[in-house]
Amino acid sequence: MRTIKDNAIIQSAILMLGFGVLIGVLFPFFSDFVLALPKEKVYTAIFFTVCIISGIIVGLIGFLIIKITIIKRLANLKNKIDTISTNIQNYIEGKIKYVESCTDCFVEDNRDVYGLGTKYNLFISIIRQFFWQYQKSDEFYLKLNESLEIKELNRNFAKFVTDNFNCLGIEIFNLDRMGNLNVIFSYLSREQLNDKQKESIKNILDKGQLLSFRDSNIEISIATLSVKPKEVVFLPIETKKSEKYLIALYFNSYLKQDDINFFKRLIYQYNLALDRSSAYEHMQKIAALDELTGIYNRRFGMQRLAEDYSRAKRSGNAFYVIMVDIDHFKKINDTFGHQAGDYVLYQIAKTIKSLLRIEDVFLRYGGEEFVAGLICKFENVIEKAETIRKEIEKLTFLFNDFEIKATVSIGISKSQPSDLLTIESLIKEADEALYIAKNSGRNKVFIKQ
Repeated sequence: MRTIKDNAIIQSAILMLGFGVLIGVLFPFFSDFVLALPKEKVYTAIFFTVCIISGIIVGLIGFLIIKITIIKRLANLKNKIDTISTNIQNYIEGKIKYVESCTDCFVEDNRDVYGLGTKYNLFISIIRQFFWQYQKSDEFYLKLNESLEIKELNRNFAKFVTDNFNCLGIEIFNLDRMGNLNVIFSYLSREQLNDKQKESIKNILDKGQLLSFRDSNIEISIATLSVKPKEVVFLPIETKKSEKYLIALYFNSYLKQDDINFFKRLIYQYNLALDRSSAYEHMQKIAALDELTGIYNRRFGMQRLAEDYSRAKRSGNAFYVIMVDIDHFKKINDTFGHQAGDYVLYQIAKTIKSLLRIEDVFLRYGGEEFVAGLICKFENVIEKAETIRKEIEKLTFLFNDFEIKATVSIGISKSQPSDLLTIESLIKEADEALYIAKNSGRNKVFIKQ
């Protein structure tokens, strides 16, 4: 329970009334010694009573003036403090999503005692900025946790920055272990990097420090427009695997130091997410690739093959399955050893992959058999198969001073969009065509019509 001692308003009223009484008591003496009024009129009960009552009235008037001019404004300030306090409490309890949703937290009239209103508004701005950054950091962290793949991670990062800041665009560069600089993500259009630009970016990566440039000569392209950003921020990152990345942010306004510090915290979270996404993609790659040849393994490759086959049927294109088998592979193992056989397998897989398009699915089907799925024309698939056969026939594999020659037999099956064949049926037909190619002398291509 609050006492009078704790209530500043009551204290002020008592002090003002007490001061009025004191003035009333002293005024008769003032009238005698200073004003030289007759003593018989001054030192009377009536005069003392009138002076004291007048002092009380003056004290009350003074208190009312203070209440109107000062206490009212302090009460208004108290109400605003109550509002922001309730707002923060509601945020903590989860009743509201953002503290900045408080629309009645600021004092409208800044002419309070000793500039308290101005100082209060500044203080509230700092509180709201703190909570805004906290909330956005939390949103950013949750958004990054949804991103398992690096491409998705970069897309979510770019969307967050452009949605919450006056950001024109974003670029993310990667410096691989061979020293090659690549643009792995871009939220704007840019011409190919020239040598001077590449060298500048490498220098920033070498320094490893955040750099900010205002009113630079950097020009970026957005859609059909060329724009010069007001401020450009370069944020270098190095992952646990010593991979170097550089995030370039292009802003249409000048950043405050608080914004720069906020971006540093965001980049720390991004770096952790990047490490996680890199590890995830590495594990996905291990799970999808054949350990010996580095191409798709049978389990993952069959999934990709089925996806491409469905895509071909939807788009109304013919789909071809090529099955490749190394001729007399057992003889290579028996003659030169299994390590030599593994080496030949790896080199043949590498050769075939180099002759296929990047969009073609290529997998190790089993043992010395490989399968590829192609969406193309009939004459193209025949030409591709013959190219593969001839290139391998020309190769000489050198292993421990041994020169090893090998040939392949190839079987091809075909499906038109109207066919009801499954991918397994297509592979079976390609296997049958391969069997015919082998039985007709090997080192041949046969397509099942």
